[in-house]
Amino acid sequence: MPKVERPYRVPGGKWGLWLSFGLIYAWVVLGAWVALFPGTLEGLLGVDYDFLDVWGLDRVTFEVFTLGTLAFIVVLALGGYWWARSHRPAERPVGRQVPETV
Repeated sequence: MPKVERPYRVPGGKWGLWLSFGLIYAWVVLGAWVALFPGTLEGLLGVDYDFLDVWGLDRVTFEVFTLGTLAFIVVLALGGYWWARSHRPAERPVGRQVPETV
């Protein structure tokens, strides 16, 4: 709804919006990567990173616990989704009316 007056505008219009989205998304992906696999970017950039000294355990143990926890959360979320899906009412309204704003 481009004609609706808003209290903010992204500089650069649509291209500015896509650029800001891309930068934010890249930052989120970088943060997720560093959280799941710490020390990998340091190795690519040639920075010394002693995993055992920093974390107090070896990389394999760290990754097993980290990825195992992530897998448990995904399985729990999917189980909850499937359970909720099986307990939905048989008939749902097709759509709902959205009141018009003045």
